[in-house]
Amino acid sequence: MTFSQNVKEEILGRLSDSLPCCRLACLSALLRGAGSLEIRSGSLGCSLTSENKRLLEFAGEIVYSLYGLKTEIRREETKIKGNSLWSVFIAEEKTLSDCGLASLSMEGYLKINEGIDKYIVEQDCCKNSYVAALFAACGSVAFSPLKTLDQRGGNRFGYHFEFSLTSRRAADDLVCLLEEKGFRFKIAERKNVWAVYIKDSASICDMLAYMGADKAVLTLNNLLIEREIRNNANRQKNCITANIDKSVDASEKHIAAINKIRAREGMFDRLAPHLKENPFSTLDELADKLGLTKSCVNHRLRKITEIASRLP
Repeated sequence: MTFSQNVKEEILGRLSDSLPCCRLACLSALLRGAGSLEIRSGSLGCSLTSENKRLLEFAGEIVYSLYGLKTEIRREETKIKGNSLWSVFIAEEKTLSDCGLASLSMEGYLKINEGIDKYIVEQDCCKNSYVAALFAACGSVAFSPLKTLDQRGGNRFGYHFEFSLTSRRAADDLVCLLEEKGFRFKIAERKNVWAVYIKDSASICDMLAYMGADKAVLTLNNLLIEREIRNNANRQKNCITANIDKSVDASEKHIAAINKIRAREGMFDRLAPHLKENPFSTLDELADKLGLTKSCVNHRLRKITEIASRLP
């Protein structure tokens, strides 16, 4: 399974033990994220469709506990990316009004609520259950701890967490709900689907923790630690390599200056004595033998280079 699927399985396992007051919030989120209004045999209800059969089983468990109705899960003929689709029809019209999704007006017209009913998420525990169930229905999370190139040639690390909703009002309400918990989500429209998303790894870890996906948090944190260790090792390696290259360049420059002076007859013998000592030793060796600092020795080497630069 993908990381997203593992997160959803963990969330559904936790929600199975949710408080009675949170069951309606869970069902409302599932219908919002994966449901659509449908009329069958003259009855208005809601059809839930998902690749995740466990999601529909969970919805059926809630419907049975709240209304005493048994639901039947069916395999759809249509597939998405080779994966089977499952559906379940909830024929209890009262479910729609109880979940804050639709209600009948005084004139008998059906009124659709495109936002999140505030009474469904009135308590903190219900807000938490709603967000977790909504992610299980229409959420996704992806990450790539190694630096990759995107289609435009730019660098990216691929951390992405989102809810995909079919209503802008629901997207706005979800952002407001999450802001109450300290999360800062953004909204982007993609072909009549509104993505409510975050991209930084720290916020994603916090979001997973808020939904109760503790195992997923540990997995992501371990990968972040591995990435940090790898980055530190690369920085140290690059620093060492740069210092070696710098030392080699300096050595080649000094040796070329010494050889140029030696090529001139009598020029080397006319140098000051302190400039002729141990000409082929390293900077550390010269400093140790002469009892000088490396800075002082480096100054003498620069002096030799200056002398050589004045030669035609």
